[in-house]
Amino acid sequence: MTARKGPRAPRPNDHTPPARDGTGETKGQRPFWDSPAGAFILACGVLLLAVAVLYRELIFGGKVFFAPDSMSAGSLVTAGKNLLARDGYPLWNPYLFAGMPSFGSLCFTPYVYPVNFVLGIFVRYLFFPEYTWLLFHTFLAGLGTFLLLRERGVRMSAALPAGVLMMWMPNLVAIGANGHGSQACAVAYLPLALYFWDRLWRGKGLVANGAALALVFGLSMLRGHLQVSYYTYGLVGLHAFYFGVMRILDAARARTSDTSPLPGSWRDRLGAGASQMKLAIADVLGAWLVLALVVGLSVMMSAVLYLPVTDYAKHSIRGASLEGGLDYSYATMWSLHPLEMITFLVPHSFGFGKELYLGHMPFTDYPNYLGVVVFAFALVAVIGVRGRWVRFLSVVWVVATLISFGNFFPVLYGPLFKLLPFFNKFRVPVMILIVQQLATMVLFGIGLDGVLGAERERLRGRATRVLIAAAAVFAAAVLSHGYWTGGFAGAAAKHVRVTHDPDQQRMVAQMAGQFLARDVFQLALIGLFAALAVFAFARRNLGAALLAAIILVLGAADYYRVDRFILHPEIFLHHDGYRILHDRSETERFKASDEMVEFLKKQPQPFRVLPVDGAQTEPAGDGTPPPISFELQGLFATNRFMVFDIGSVGGYQPAKLQDYEEFIRALKFSMEHGRLDLADMMNTRYLVAGVRLADHPALKPVWAGRDYNGEARAIYENAGAFPRAWVAGAYRIEKSDEALAVMANGEVDLRHTVMLDKKPAVEPVPGDSAAVTVVKLGAMESSFQVTLDRPGIVVVSEVYYQDWKATVDGAPAEMLRADHVLRAVALPAGHHEIVFHYDASLVREGATISITTFTLTLLAWAGAALLRRKGARWNRSS
Repeated sequence: MTARKGPRAPRPNDHTPPARDGTGETKGQRPFWDSPAGAFILACGVLLLAVAVLYRELIFGGKVFFAPDSMSAGSLVTAGKNLLARDGYPLWNPYLFAGMPSFGSLCFTPYVYPVNFVLGIFVRYLFFPEYTWLLFHTFLAGLGTFLLLRERGVRMSAALPAGVLMMWMPNLVAIGANGHGSQACAVAYLPLALYFWDRLWRGKGLVANGAALALVFGLSMLRGHLQVSYYTYGLVGLHAFYFGVMRILDAARARTSDTSPLPGSWRDRLGAGASQMKLAIADVLGAWLVLALVVGLSVMMSAVLYLPVTDYAKHSIRGASLEGGLDYSYATMWSLHPLEMITFLVPHSFGFGKELYLGHMPFTDYPNYLGVVVFAFALVAVIGVRGRWVRFLSVVWVVATLISFGNFFPVLYGPLFKLLPFFNKFRVPVMILIVQQLATMVLFGIGLDGVLGAERERLRGRATRVLIAAAAVFAAAVLSHGYWTGGFAGAAAKHVRVTHDPDQQRMVAQMAGQFLARDVFQLALIGLFAALAVFAFARRNLGAALLAAIILVLGAADYYRVDRFILHPEIFLHHDGYRILHDRSETERFKASDEMVEFLKKQPQPFRVLPVDGAQTEPAGDGTPPPISFELQGLFATNRFMVFDIGSVGGYQPAKLQDYEEFIRALKFSMEHGRLDLADMMNTRYLVAGVRLADHPALKPVWAGRDYNGEARAIYENAGAFPRAWVAGAYRIEKSDEALAVMANGEVDLRHTVMLDKKPAVEPVPGDSAAVTVVKLGAMESSFQVTLDRPGIVVVSEVYYQDWKATVDGAPAEMLRADHVLRAVALPAGHHEIVFHYDASLVREGATISITTFTLTLLAWAGAALLRRKGARWNRSS
């Protein structure tokens, strides 16, 4: 709200709440549903109904989401639960990438998100759907949007459609449907964070709103999707910066402000004669200080996750580089090309997703569609309603969109990546579009409110012009139908990536053109109906409530036709392999054993598998072993083996250890040159392939058949696999990168010589008369019995990580980094017991901080709310 000198009457464009009396009711007699409590209850009912309509198959049909990413995540959760039952709370996953932190990498973090406790009760004892967690957080996103608009004075009939449509936003639907559960849940806190901070900024209660904001930030962080949490902090920070600058500019222009984030007693300390500028600076600095305190509380609240995650980040691909973050090219792979902004209004303009995608990202399953109805009313807010709050939301929209361009807009993204704290830890720039979409939806509510409250005589002329334009667009859509399946398809064929065959490219492009033709027609028709509704309202043929209902129905229909593509791609792509909504039995089948798994489970442990794709290759002319084609995508990325307690050298997780990422590249290089020594040292006794591998002296096919999904699979036994632990009688000191190059080039016998980065305390003596016995292999502890007749270095084929500590015969011992990624301990001759245990002290310290801070903040919020309620009662009684 723009501050002015002296008192003035409120204007509709300010979007401030209507005057209320001491009871919290709007002045004058109102029906219950128009009271704050009644409106809230009604809104909750409508929002819950909208959730049930959208996700009726999850609630009433017994369906579950089963997309590739949900398979990977489900495998991690299942393996984590197995480890939890067997070994206690698992901070390490021994199955993924030959072992990696499960807690610090956010693979498996049970019991840290308080909301899950409550939701778990509903699912376990009250028979709520399995996806209650997704339904609840979807509802929370809609409720937060509704509350934010109501707080800013938007009428019920405009705020409620915005809340419903926020839940139906295609991007939010796609996030949950495609297995990104933590992201979908974290998004729910975006509007709530803005709601509580905006209340605090406008002096609605410092302690209550500050504590509530800290709880919102903390819960967002504890949900475990730090990138969305980062954007949540950023959104509130942008609000504080924008309105803080505006507050100071108002003072410089001698404009007074009737709101302040600080209590009046604090401002009084500046003195009665304090200038407007001094008061403004005090307000802004005080508010920023409060925000810093709130952020600090939320970080402490999430310490149980924040401390281990930041500690792990220094060693993962997200923080182990020289710049302290991700590689720039990797981080910006999913950048939105500016031309793809067309998908904001025409979702099929770049083929929509999957094999039909014609855009500039590596691949995608869906566009970031805003909706023609939603965007139109958002424009009404920007052009017709205006006001400082609208300008702020416009700034949010522009900033988020520009950041989403990523490497297509390096003038902004480059400095942010280099200078903004923690920004370089995150990838997928298009993810920030969820912030833009929230801003769009809030603007939609304001725009719809502006139309509903406008003078109809003044609205009639504009509505007429809009109707004429909408009719012209509809006519153009009808006339252009043939172009999309003809000229467009011909031009788009060269952009099809799923095949290189020109005929098939034209076929795919023509299919994309058919969807686009239908898309354009439907969009034009929906826009025409919306324009007709506004025109009828302007001519007094429709009431405000009916217009709001029609706009809600049109917006929901617009979103639903896109959501259908997301939820049921198999219908539109005519292939059941694209299905992501399945019967619950499908997930059980994924977790059930098959013939391939049964074969592996019968083999004596310990061993690891290496999933590969490959092709038959002719031997080289000089008789050297033929290369083995080794693909890092496809089958290699499966996490399914861990469901059955089978360790794998491969897997999928977007934040693996940096050292292991480097090792994988070296492994690929060595296998492409026909060498298996790097696979051997990882205890890789079996290679699981989707096709026939090239002949190799060490590989012997031992099983062939089909997996649970009917896909052909073959298992090759690797005769050269090293045991899980062995003794090396020699060592070679090299820097980490140089050691990996030596290993990849096959310049060292890894069975007898270990690569170290420093001299061991015990000098080994060459020889093979040593015995190593595996006593225990667990998620939190591993132990080995070793008998040596001479000093040696015991190399353990377990991934090196700083939180593993070693003891020898009960005394602390030095754990060496061996062969770039493994652990080693130098021992003198004799009989010894080596025990590796995972240090959980950081998690325990973080849990103590989190529980204490969360409890105190919750008490502060409850106490402030109670005092406020007592104050209201006292006012009524007096």
